This record gives sequence, structure tokens and C-alpha cells, in this order.
Amino acid sequence: MCSPSIVYSHSSIVSIKTINNNMSKEVKEVKHRNCIIRDTPTEQFPNMVTVIKAPKIRKTFLDSRYITIERCVEHIELWESERLINSKETYVKQQLREVVVVDENQV
Repeated sequence: MCSPSIVYSHSSIVSIKTINNNMSKEVKEVKHRNCIIRDTPTEQFPNMVTVIKAPKIRKTFLDSRYITIERCVEHIELWESERLINSKETYVKQQLREVVVVDENQV
């Protein structure tokens, strides 16, 4: 799933062992920005992962499947970046109003 040399900010790797019918199976999970991402390999995509748990604010990722963990993390980071940029829009407009006279139709 994740190579040891790759370090993701805001991520932690968790290994979970489950026992089914006297057989031990290791399931690898990654927690990234409070989203739990589990290894769900298939024959066609051996590195496939699925977001199995996400907070309410990131519910759009719930049950989403990605070809690799890197793609999943990139998508979460992109979404977070866009959310941060959009949240700062009103703050920037307010700061501009305090500094300069701004026409409401232009902003």
C-alpha cells in the first residue's frame, strides 16, 4: 500500500489484523485528514484503496475508490485547498473595503 520512504503530511499508517475462520489477515489502513482509507485490492488494480470513514465535512469522499493511495491523498488535498481558498474570499473582500473604496459590482 504505502512504501516506507513516502511520508504524507496529515497521515498516519495503521495496520489492523482480523481473524476469520482461524486465519489471520492483515488489513492496512491510512488515516489522512480524519478520513480512513483502506486497502481494497482487485485483480485489475492491486493498489486500489477505498475511503471507509470520513467526517461530516468530507462526506463526499465516503465509499470513494481510488487506483492508488497517492491519487486518494491528492484528491483530498485538492478539495481541502479549494475549500480554504473559497473560505478566504469574504475575508479578502472585507479587508479591501477597509483599505480602499470598492464598488460592490466589481468585487
